[in-house]
Amino acid sequence: MVKTLAIIGCKKCGKTNLITRLVEIFIGKGYRIGVIKNSSHPVTRDKPGTDTWKFREAGALRVLLISPDGSSMPHFSTQDNEKPQYLARLCMEDLDLVFLEGFKNSPLKKILLQGEEKDLEFNHRGLIATIGSRDPIDDLPDFDPGDIGGLVSFIEKSFLKPDRSSPMDIEIRVDGKKIGLKGFVKDMVSSTITGLVGSLKGCEDPEKIEITLDVKKKDE
Repeated sequence: MVKTLAIIGCKKCGKTNLITRLVEIFIGKGYRIGVIKNSSHPVTRDKPGTDTWKFREAGALRVLLISPDGSSMPHFSTQDNEKPQYLARLCMEDLDLVFLEGFKNSPLKKILLQGEEKDLEFNHRGLIATIGSRDPIDDLPDFDPGDIGGLVSFIEKSFLKPDRSSPMDIEIRVDGKKIGLKGFVKDMVSSTITGLVGSLKGCEDPEKIEITLDVKKKDE
C-alpha cells in the first residue's frame, strides 16, 4: 500500500517550500518520492515558477495536480477527499512516499504547518504532528520551523524505517484456540491484511482491523 503524508496549513504559509525541501532531502537519501497537489482553481499548464514545477525541479519522480476541471498535465477533477489515496495507488504505487499538498479535510496522515491563521478548520483525524504550533494539539510532536533535520528524522522513522522492535500486534484464533505466529509469518499476515483492507474505499488509514471468518461445512 502506497504511503502518503499530507502537509496542510493556511494559504501562503510555506507548504510548497517545505515539501520542495523534503523532496530534495529524501531524493538525496535515495528514496523514490512523488507529490500530489490540490488546487482550488483551474490551471492550464505546468510552467516555470509554479508549485508543481518546483516539485519536479526538486526531483519528484511524479507530480499530480488535482484541479476542478481536470485540464492540462495529469490532472484529475474531484471533490472527493479520499481521491488522493486512490490516485497514489493508481499512479505512484512503486514509490516510497507521496507527499500531498493540501487535502486538509481528508482523513489521511497529515502534518499541520502553522501560519498566521490561528483557526484553520481541518479534519483532525490523521494528524500526527505540527510545525510551529502556538498551542500543543493532543500532545502531538511539534517541530520548530527551522528544524528540518528533526522533521526529516520523524517522517523517515514513521513512514520509511519503521521500528522493527515494535511489530504490529496481531492475534489469530481458530475455534477459540490462539495460534502462535513467528516474526516472519506475523509480518506477512499483517502486511497482507492491512494492504487488502487499505485498498477499500473509506479504509485507507485503519488503526485497528477486526476480521471474523465463520467457516462452516455445507450440508451433504
